[in-house]
Amino acid sequence: MKRYSIILIVILFLSTGSLNANETVLDEFEAKIIALSLETSHKNVGYTIVTPKTKIYRMDYSNVEDIKKCKEYIKRELKQKGFKYNISALLDDLFNKNKEPVRINLKSEPSKGYVIDYEGKRKTSDEYGLTTVSRPAYDKDKGIVLIYKGARIAGWFGGAGYIILYKFKDNKLIELSRALVWVS
Repeated sequence: MKRYSIILIVILFLSTGSLNANETVLDEFEAKIIALSLETSHKNVGYTIVTPKTKIYRMDYSNVEDIKKCKEYIKRELKQKGFKYNISALLDDLFNKNKEPVRINLKSEPSKGYVIDYEGKRKTSDEYGLTTVSRPAYDKDKGIVLIYKGARIAGWFGGAGYIILYKFKDNKLIELSRALVWVS
């Protein structure tokens, strides 16, 4: 079984573009969470294009004060929406995991609403915006997932980014709350 898993991983990398020997990739659980968070229906359009590396869009990690303010804002927003779980440690984990971009090692799934853009900006009549996701942070004891997801749409002139809080249960993500972190 292990041998088949390794072969499958090699095939996945060969089919999704080249991988540098020093390049970090998502672990299996992170990839699963990202795939689940990307599954969506874009009625009459097809799918979203996903940037091939994770990040929290528009986040300047060198500005410690702004990071601190952003975390406080996110905690306040989620609390105002009625969510009582203390996300401080999970939010720290989310920000720490996303200081450096990581390659999204997923196969494109247009039927599930996403295509990973390994070749460079794709432009087809079937696409619906450009989506960026972060590496997820996960509290295994509570089954809580925190992830950033943002999209630019409308000819790239508009969009928004959210920190989204999910419950991971029965191999599904159930959205509990979200905090808007940017809009244009």
